[in-house]
Amino acid sequence: MDHAKSRQIAIDYTGIDLIPEMIDHASTNHPDARFTVGDIFTLTESQSFDYAVCNGILTLKLETSILDMDQFARRLIRQMFSIVRRGMAFNMMSSRVNFMAPHLSYKNPLEMIAFCSMELSRRFRLDHAYPRYEYTVYVYRDDEKPAAAGPAE
Repeated sequence: MDHAKSRQIAIDYTGIDLIPEMIDHASTNHPDARFTVGDIFTLTESQSFDYAVCNGILTLKLETSILDMDQFARRLIRQMFSIVRRGMAFNMMSSRVNFMAPHLSYKNPLEMIAFCSMELSRRFRLDHAYPRYEYTVYVYRDDEKPAAAGPAE
């Protein structure tokens, strides 16, 4: 929100979080936006948004097993994509590191690109260039209509 405001870009922002204190904090800092306590898994396609962003949710696994975290991440990413009209972004900890903390969730970026391109859209972008041990995946709707079939030769 602050980035858009600083560039005088008008946006209609909705923030969703399970934790009421996070919503209270966000509402106080951004009174011109809409914030709600809620669960993304209860949203349907009729409650869609142009874009969805998931920042930091898929990096902390605490005591969750790697398998359970992977299943949750894929479920969350699928759900996010089901409610966007244009695209989405999410970040994860990269497995391209020399040390792994047991409470964090690491994922090979190539696996996530394969998942997104096979299940969601052929239009995606990976940013693994910033100085943290994480990456961001951007996935866009592929609304191009297939070309009409020509006469058989």
